[in-house]
Amino acid sequence: MEVLDSSVAGEFIQTNHLQGVGNGAMIHLGLVMDSNILSVMTFYDHKDSWEIKRFASLPNISIMGAAGKLYNYFLNNYHPNNVFSYSDNRYFDGKIYKLIGLDFEKIVEPGFSYSLGSRRYHRLNFTKQKLIESGYDANLSVDEIMKSIGYDKIWDAGHKKWSKSYSK
Repeated sequence: MEVLDSSVAGEFIQTNHLQGVGNGAMIHLGLVMDSNILSVMTFYDHKDSWEIKRFASLPNISIMGAAGKLYNYFLNNYHPNNVFSYSDNRYFDGKIYKLIGLDFEKIVEPGFSYSLGSRRYHRLNFTKQKLIESGYDANLSVDEIMKSIGYDKIWDAGHKKWSKSYSK
């Protein structure tokens, strides 16, 4: 088990996680054997809770217990009060979170993003205020503006939130 540099962990996650790096991870833990990274789990501090941002392993190999080992290392060395994460219903059932000890908390309703060509963009890049500041008509809705400039709105399948509280 090693604490990894953010750039090393980021490169591994970008290569091996369906959703890429993500933003804001502060702790990057790696399961390493013979100087080769096998799995990475990253965490972000939300002040009163820690979020598991990403977990990824090398493709086409099975690393029994990798998520549990990384998570337990985090628990034992960082002593969080609360930990949470989300599983994306498009791709996963969240079973990995149950296996490491998190509890199912709730279903998060479907959200959306915008796409242009083959690129997808988070909806917060296109708030009404940002669009108005960029010169678009304040009388139009965000969806109307986005459609007029060629973007498509794409809905996801929602998420599941998983969490666990730990008393100190």
